[in-house]
Amino acid sequence: STTLRQADFAVPDESVSRAHAAIVHGSPADGGRDGGDGDDSEAPLHLIDLGSTKGSFLDTGAGWERLSPHKPTRVPCGAKIKLGDCDTVLVRPSPSSPPSSLPPPPPPP
Repeated sequence: STTLRQADFAVPDESVSRAHAAIVHGSPADGGRDGGDGDDSEAPLHLIDLGSTKGSFLDTGAGWERLSPHKPTRVPCGAKIKLGDCDTVLVRPSPSSPPSSLPPPPPPP
């Protein structure tokens, strides 16, 4: 049996509402269960705008596209997700991409 997990996270930006969007790992039709062999790297990922005022956006390489409310949209590897006017962008890495590291901090003044 598959265990469904949920995680909430807050985006501290006034253009992002409290219930702005959902990111579903697996198929939205089956409640997010991937039904696979436990390898999460290839499971589909979907973004669903929950009727937000400022919108949810997806960029698959051709520029930002505003999503229709309540319609699951598949997020391919390499795509970028933006919520409202927030400058923070989420990127779905490719399974073969090495984890990125943070740049070194600037030298002290």
